[in-house]
Amino acid sequence: MKPKMGVYENSVLRVVADARGLIVSVVGFGSYVRGDVSNISDTDLIIVVEDSAPKQEVRLLDEKLNALEFKHQPSRPEGIATRMLFVLARQTGMFVPRFVCERSDFMNLRFHRIFHTNRLLTKLLSPTSIVLGSIFSHARTLHGDNLLVHLRVPRPSMIDWGKSLVMNLLLSVGAAFFSLVTSHAVTFSLEATKWSLYSTSFLAWRDSPRLSVVIKRFVESPVLPRYLNRFMQLRSDPGPDTRFIWFTPIATILIHGSVNQIVRRRLKRNPASDARVNPEVSGPRTV
Repeated sequence: MKPKMGVYENSVLRVVADARGLIVSVVGFGSYVRGDVSNISDTDLIIVVEDSAPKQEVRLLDEKLNALEFKHQPSRPEGIATRMLFVLARQTGMFVPRFVCERSDFMNLRFHRIFHTNRLLTKLLSPTSIVLGSIFSHARTLHGDNLLVHLRVPRPSMIDWGKSLVMNLLLSVGAAFFSLVTSHAVTFSLEATKWSLYSTSFLAWRDSPRLSVVIKRFVESPVLPRYLNRFMQLRSDPGPDTRFIWFTPIATILIHGSVNQIVRRRLKRNPASDARVNPEVSGPRTV
């Protein structure tokens, strides 16, 4: 089923249509494609250009996309503390609505080139196999060639599970301390919780369904039902919640530590269950 297109997404595709011969494909992923957009969701698009595309034309395309982002998503962080958090988060690919990369980088899954993340932070902290697997288990081609059928996504590893724990723990602890000086800290606590849930769920189930489905898996296990209920409330109506923010580092540890519970729950429900495959990604999906 195709995702419902918003004003921003349609504007991007119009820019893409005008750049014939430059753009190979546009891939959508995230809550916008899953169909569970919240008040803090952004659009997630990967725009793939030819390796031979003139750099000047790619820069011009990037400028047009920046203008669209400013027009349709005009909110900007205010205050020194909030800006610091946003700058750090964007270095890991968070809160960035679209990414432009070359075909060879996309096909070879070069994480830092696709998502324009800091190369050192990516190597040290990014759970690349889990993030790539989670993204491409539900991604959809919105324009151009369907490159997804040629991808071979790496199998998620326990090393990357550890990186996910460290990265989201750092984000949640940072949000807790910054909550003393900015009301926007809850956004980062919510992001740390969301990615902790998706990382652990993907490691156990090898799929990336709607967030409500992921949360149901944890609640049924049971893992943090009251905290996760508050998490969903804040996603719908973000606001300062000191107790939630300061508990998030503990919740991050507990969510990651529940992976064996989630696996046992999965096997109990369906002993023959295995990875769910995105029909746009050819199998075997993991290598």
